[in-house]
Amino acid sequence: MTFINIAAYRFARDLPLETMRSVLYALSDEYHVRGSILLTPEGINVFIAGFREAVDVILDYLRSYPQLKDLEVKESLSETQSFNRMVVKIKQEIISFGQGIEPDKFTGARISPAMFKQWLDENRDMTILDTRNNFEYDVGSFERAIPANITGFREFTETTARMPEEAKNKPLVMFCTGGIRCEKASAYMIQHGFKDVYQLDGGILKYFEDVGGAHYRGDCFVFDQRVALKPDLTAADTKQCFGCRAVLSAEDLANPFTIPGERCPHCVDALRPANRIKRRSRAEQIRARLNPLPGASPVTNQRPLNIPGRYAGMTAWDFLTTQHGHCGEDYWKNAFQEKCVKYKDGLDVEAHHVLNEGAELVVLEPNHIEPSVNTSIDVLYEDDAMLVVNKPAPLPVHPSGRYHRNTLTQFLEGIIPGVELRPVHRLDADTSGVLIFAKHAEDARNLSMQFEQQQIQKDYLAEVVGCPAHQTMACTVPIDASVQTAGSRKTSDAGLSARTTIKLLKETRPGHSLLQLTPHTGRTHQLRVHLAHMGLPVAGDPVYTSDAESNAPLTSDAGSLRLHAWRLRMLHPRSGKVLTLHAPKPDWAR
Repeated sequence: MTFINIAAYRFARDLPLETMRSVLYALSDEYHVRGSILLTPEGINVFIAGFREAVDVILDYLRSYPQLKDLEVKESLSETQSFNRMVVKIKQEIISFGQGIEPDKFTGARISPAMFKQWLDENRDMTILDTRNNFEYDVGSFERAIPANITGFREFTETTARMPEEAKNKPLVMFCTGGIRCEKASAYMIQHGFKDVYQLDGGILKYFEDVGGAHYRGDCFVFDQRVALKPDLTAADTKQCFGCRAVLSAEDLANPFTIPGERCPHCVDALRPANRIKRRSRAEQIRARLNPLPGASPVTNQRPLNIPGRYAGMTAWDFLTTQHGHCGEDYWKNAFQEKCVKYKDGLDVEAHHVLNEGAELVVLEPNHIEPSVNTSIDVLYEDDAMLVVNKPAPLPVHPSGRYHRNTLTQFLEGIIPGVELRPVHRLDADTSGVLIFAKHAEDARNLSMQFEQQQIQKDYLAEVVGCPAHQTMACTVPIDASVQTAGSRKTSDAGLSARTTIKLLKETRPGHSLLQLTPHTGRTHQLRVHLAHMGLPVAGDPVYTSDAESNAPLTSDAGSLRLHAWRLRMLHPRSGKVLTLHAPKPDWAR
């Protein structure tokens, strides 16, 4: 059967974004539509694929809103599904530009594909500007077109500055894939003195649809598995690297460094074999500091505890035995007897003391020896901006609970002279895999923002108890933000929205299966909570698994929890290039 591929966008205000996201996810799950839909305060951007009836359901829903009732689409056909999954995101801009441009109020004049072809036929004196990224231009572009020479649209302001002054006084025709970038770019050019600015209506895809490939050389890059389209809107033979997303030539494909689905010669230098020695040396430097473990010698630890407003009025005993009950009542009874619970100023805290909001307690732990942890830390990537490691399990990232010195942040402190390594996301102590540390504050802010705006794709591997009924599934059950016993979370209709897509890879040992998990939100314990809710708890999970016997034959060297942060795709905080990082699969996932 033929798949219908849809590309559409519309600048429109006052759409109910949260409601739309929930409905679109539900419809796409029900009708097996995949792709991406971007919802923003300034409008929407749609790239989806499915069978005709399914795609029409999505479009009918979008057009039910007055602002989108005449939403125009560009169609192309394919014999296979062009997308792996469905993603519906809420962001601030349809296309990130950061210049305050409002195309729904002001933009450049539109030129139809037929008129643009006529101007090209006439060899009219005009400037033709390709506003797309460099790698898109390399795949194909119009005759006489000049590239914007950018790696991301936010750099377009630099393109404007590079344009010669005389170009401001003759016609300027701009184009992109579907027209969306030109909506903002044309308005920006007019603001900066260009007097006769046009944008190709509907972009290259509409030009192909209306007039074919006249005056176009090469193919048109598209952001799905087809990689590029020919002027007849069928898939081209163009290939793309899974790792860095570079478009590959025949020479690239024949290069011995190329591994389809993983890397190519264009991948960042740090991933090349020549840099393995450097990464191995850094890992050895880290491990050399850990024999013996810092937490192996007895010291008096100080655990700071702040009293939030919701606990004000409780006695110290009630607060500690309920909110830190995992330690047990005997632990707290002994702590009070030994005068190990104090206020920040050093005064003793008695069990019957009533706590005030904002009070700061310190719990002393004399002669404390911390539990052993896994120190098999491998370095996956390093450059001037960041250090990326494969975190083993069990190993906490931050000091907390029983761990103060045997933590990853403590292990890495001072490892690079003059550099403060900052973790920009987190993994549970018993979860292994890719973990990023930024070397500088600006890089940390960039990466943290990518995580907050869900721009980073994360793929996990998990061995679970049971086997899902379907090859692919999604769980959208909300998760309550309140902390439960042992730091756990629970599902709740009134909780925070959460979404996880699940793919069955294979059955492993009897009664267990290996899954690939992609979280589209970042709730605490999201994967573990969702899987437990579905009756597929992660093997070895002491918090969300009730059947202990099903988890018995686990290996101790990999920790008890069979959850691994396998793959992460992001934009490099400085170059803007796509970077895909893999942590080798643990033995249980191979």
